[in-house]
Amino acid sequence: MRHAFGGIAAALVLYGVTVVAAGAQQTIHRADYRISFIGLPVAEATFSTIFDGERFSIAGEMNSAGVGNIVGRTSGSTSVTGVKTDDRLQASSYVVAYNSGRKSQQMAVAFDNGTVVSAKLTPEKKRTREDWIPVEQADLQSVIDPIGGLMAPGGADVCNRTLPIFDGETRFDVVLTEAGRQPFSTQGFEGEAIVCSARAEPKSGYHAKHSSVAFVRQTSVEVWFAKNEAADVYAPVYARVPTKLGPVTITATHFGS
Repeated sequence: MRHAFGGIAAALVLYGVTVVAAGAQQTIHRADYRISFIGLPVAEATFSTIFDGERFSIAGEMNSAGVGNIVGRTSGSTSVTGVKTDDRLQASSYVVAYNSGRKSQQMAVAFDNGTVVSAKLTPEKKRTREDWIPVEQADLQSVIDPIGGLMAPGGADVCNRTLPIFDGETRFDVVLTEAGRQPFSTQGFEGEAIVCSARAEPKSGYHAKHSSVAFVRQTSVEVWFAKNEAADVYAPVYARVPTKLGPVTITATHFGS
């Protein structure tokens, strides 16, 4: 199911760091990513996260590249605002928009202390199939967005946690478990990464009989997290996402100032 893995993949494309203005409490967190499919480059992304005290804001862009432009040009943007707590980044607003060929889509969600107060999908989709599992109000309590929600504050347990994600259409859990440690280096960073195994569990907002639902539930994503000492957060630096056609890999080409 594309929403579960899509939410994970979108959430992985993040993060970097630089400290600004002496005396200020503001930190800018920036990174670049290369996205590949079966080893071939298909997209590039750049994201910036600003921490200002407890507040944070994320802005990012992703564009097709390499063989991705041969298949069809795709571009996307996202913005997230919210607050950093002891154990998570809790969004107050989340917007993602993308264009692929002649198709475009936008999702906009507003949160109030983890509760979804509004969600808009543009253009709206008609749900006529009987196997559609609707999102109930109970599904929209104590949830996070798929972008900032994957980050972990410095004192939190990076892996052994369950992420209750709502992306504007689908509600799903991402269950993380620790799977070891690996050295990782890229421009701006060299050190140790914590390796997690991630599994998506769809809850609502999806077609129950969709052919990929069973695949998603039975497949694990490998995610590596590195610590950004200046911002005191953990963020992904590498991920391997299995698909029916072959693996998608997301690698940080820059993680630093």
